[in-house]
Amino acid sequence: MISTSLAVPDLPTSPARAEWTLNENDEDVRRMVITRGLVNQSPDVYKDSFGRAYWQLPAYYALCYVTSTSNIYYQCKKRPIDRNGNQAFFGDRCFTVFMWLERLKATLGVSEDKGLVKCELKDGRLVYVLVIAASDKPDTIPRPAARIQKFREFLELRIEPVVRRVVQPPVRFLISL
Repeated sequence: MISTSLAVPDLPTSPARAEWTLNENDEDVRRMVITRGLVNQSPDVYKDSFGRAYWQLPAYYALCYVTSTSNIYYQCKKRPIDRNGNQAFFGDRCFTVFMWLERLKATLGVSEDKGLVKCELKDGRLVYVLVIAASDKPDTIPRPAARIQKFREFLELRIEPVVRRVVQPPVRFLISL
């Protein structure tokens, strides 16, 4: 392992463009709540068996809901018109899931790289991890009540979100060290 010191981004200065916040009681449910420990993380540089360098950020812990594309499809099929009167079921599985993801982005501000993590299970099924809050330690995860309630309403759930460990993917350099 080779350690490095890459620049860590500063805290957001304009709350209008911030995608995350440190305030657990923030009323804007579109912002993910994180802890200060995530802001200060720096990546470690490693070498693979071929001598190529790559860096990787440490794993983090997420308060989240996990759902599969099948669950999304059947939920939309069960309720073809959502609570706002918009069409939710389109017949085609891929298009139905795509439009569900668009509604998720419009309602909660969650999209790929902004709180949505795609994972493929060993049996080939695709699942989505919808991150509500994140922390560098499992015992310091914030629990923003307003954001959890909005997720429950959107997903039509009564259960509490779960804590999952999320391993960040390695990033390869184009040059070798």
